[in-house]
Amino acid sequence: MDRIDRHDLFVDAPAERTWDALASTLGGVDGRLAHAVAAVLGCRPARTSGPPVPARGAELPGLRVIAAQPPRRLILEGEERLASYVLQFDLDSGGTLSATTWAQFPGAAGRAWRALVISSGSHALVMRAMLRRVRGRAERGR
Repeated sequence: MDRIDRHDLFVDAPAERTWDALASTLGGVDGRLAHAVAAVLGCRPARTSGPPVPARGAELPGLRVIAAQPPRRLILEGEERLASYVLQFDLDSGGTLSATTWAQFPGAAGRAWRALVISSGSHALVMRAMLRRVRGRAERGR
């Protein structure tokens, strides 16, 4: 897999609260829209199942928790018809929350999908928005 990007954001909150905010934000990816998009893209896993996020084995549309080391690291993986990916969140002792993505886009259709999702900047926009949402929840104490 190729490293796609890394996004960092300082969070002015205790590590445990940031971890809870990350889990809450990811756990919110469980509505009708998420399931519909997962079905169209052929995501695996396709539906929410297992224990709640961030427990190992938790599944959301397109994401599965494969490792959790509270409150410092959370690793998810997933796949769809045209890509497979790993998303890793790390929180350092100074309060910086990082999100790193690795992905593989096989074949000509995968290369086109990569251009649409990655090269267009849409993936980066989504990741930065997610990190800002986590920061907001953590700093508000939610």
